[in-house]
Amino acid sequence: MATQQLFLFGGGPPFTPNLCQTFVSCLNGTGPVALLYVPRPGSFWSDYAPIYTEMLTACGATAFFHLPLSASPTDDQLEQLSTCAGIIISGGETELYQEFIVQTPIGATIQDRFQHGVPVAGFSAGALLTPNECRIPAIDRRAGKALVLEGLGLMDAVISVL
Repeated sequence: MATQQLFLFGGGPPFTPNLCQTFVSCLNGTGPVALLYVPRPGSFWSDYAPIYTEMLTACGATAFFHLPLSASPTDDQLEQLSTCAGIIISGGETELYQEFIVQTPIGATIQDRFQHGVPVAGFSAGALLTPNECRIPAIDRRAGKALVLEGLGLMDAVISVL
């Protein structure tokens, strides 16, 4: 069984310098680092991505694959994700991340890559998705009530992010 590395962060990026270096040192293979995110209306990922990529590049990562999450990932996107040496799940509206990742081909690919030693990092919503259960606190929901959804199952724990 491959060594598995899971990096969980509350709030947003960037990585702390030491954890970024550790993440980069765990990259499994020569493929790019996948950056998964839900596009936000009125903002451009190209403006936001450097928050991740600048620190990763400074630590030695050389290639990145940007994957805007949707209900219909393409075969090409899934193929690229299956070759990634590391996976980062960004933050945002947790329910959308859960909808686009858990019990989807993207989620299955993340689980497979993780089982084969590819490190996974989750920021806020991305971190909340990683356990067996995705627990979303009331403060993070428009409806104002806590919600428990199925998670990715990368670990058996309960987590909360600040």
